[in-house]
Amino acid sequence: DINSQWSIGSNSIVEFTHNSPRLLSGSEFGLAGEQGYGTLRTGRSFHAVYSGVGAYLSGGTIEFIGDATSQIYMGGGNTLPAITINKSNASVSLASAAIVTANLRIENGIFNSNSFPLELHGHWYNLAGEDAYISGTSVITLKSLFNGLSQRILGNQTFYKLVVNNNSGRHSEIEDWLTVTNKLEVQSGGLILQFGERLYVMDDLSISENAYLKTGWNSYLYCYKDLIDLNPDARDAESRGFLPDDASNLILSGSSNQTLNFTRSSITTGNLTIDKPSGSFLPQKPMIVKGTAAIVDGTWHGNYGHTHCFHKSLVIYEDASFTDNTGHLIFEGEADATLKVQGYANFKDITISKSSGRTAEGTLSLLTDLTMNTAGTISVYKGTFDLSEYTLQTKGNLNVSADAKLAIGAGGRLEMLNDSTLSILDGGVLESIGTADAAATITRVDGLNACYNLDVHSGATISGEFTVY
Repeated sequence: DINSQWSIGSNSIVEFTHNSPRLLSGSEFGLAGEQGYGTLRTGRSFHAVYSGVGAYLSGGTIEFIGDATSQIYMGGGNTLPAITINKSNASVSLASAAIVTANLRIENGIFNSNSFPLELHGHWYNLAGEDAYISGTSVITLKSLFNGLSQRILGNQTFYKLVVNNNSGRHSEIEDWLTVTNKLEVQSGGLILQFGERLYVMDDLSISENAYLKTGWNSYLYCYKDLIDLNPDARDAESRGFLPDDASNLILSGSSNQTLNFTRSSITTGNLTIDKPSGSFLPQKPMIVKGTAAIVDGTWHGNYGHTHCFHKSLVIYEDASFTDNTGHLIFEGEADATLKVQGYANFKDITISKSSGRTAEGTLSLLTDLTMNTAGTISVYKGTFDLSEYTLQTKGNLNVSADAKLAIGAGGRLEMLNDSTLSILDGGVLESIGTADAAATITRVDGLNACYNLDVHSGATISGEFTVY
């Protein structure tokens, strides 16, 4: 028991090998000296439950050692300095809510927050493995004190609920794989998922107004419920809200319907993957997908009439479906892209608008047969739409604009709906290059009694070889 004034400073160490330091009422205990910070080591527990006894616990370290179970008892408004867990096959457990004003390090043994709230101002270092932290139902609040620097969350581990409550201009960084089994709330400041790392959020992930979540290059954010962003359209929108790198990955994997519930007028992602064992992805705003969109399992379901923009490829796998017969898909950007439908797709209007034009890079290539199931228009506005050896069956008009090309390869087929029109505008190109064994074909859907209109404008180009019209 300590009932007087103690100060451990100048890089000194005081060790209670087999006892638990208890700061009694009226005592004061400090770990900061003029020359540096001190360390208190204990093989048992630590008690600071009386008001004012930890007034000088700023700086310094409390290190838990030995092979006995330890507990931390806090109260009276006291806070903890840096904490180091260095136990031999034993654990340190919270016995009350706690605030750690510096770093928390798990070097050996187990740290159990024991369902009590824990607020952390410094770094979180879990160096002992994913089983070295037990959360129970603890709410972990990150409140970085590092102005301009990142608060590091290091180590593969599982949190129950995570709250980011940094001051403006400060942020926390996830530098390993982290699972949050309940909600993740970014209330203020920022949270960054570093490149190559993974974050699994099993409940809602929310970003409050003026806060941000940034996902780095080749990072993976797995959402099992809704992603909510309360930041509106604004001139500084690029520094607030959900900020994905173009090469980051957002994976929707929940078993119920999921939405991206954004206040903004549109939603931007990097790579987007829908991999749901059941339920649908319901896009409630126009989507801008800067990377590849892949529907591996489950359904992209929309009937809102939105315009969705894809900068790279769209892939719909065998057990997946895309059902949006009211919307408009635009394939844009300069990168080559592919459209592959192995499952079911119900598209309405499609526009190819590869900004580099047909004379440079910028091609959308069909990698499977595609049947349009809803009456709509296909517009090749800029760039090239290459059917290659596959069949495109339309259910409406197809327009090829200036600085655009529709290409059909050997064995490829364009099947036009009865009474529909294939228009090649001034400056547009229709190129069909087959072989003696596999002709390119432009024909009608409905048999010999049907017909379509071929509208070739002055200045348009039609080039064909081994082609059946």
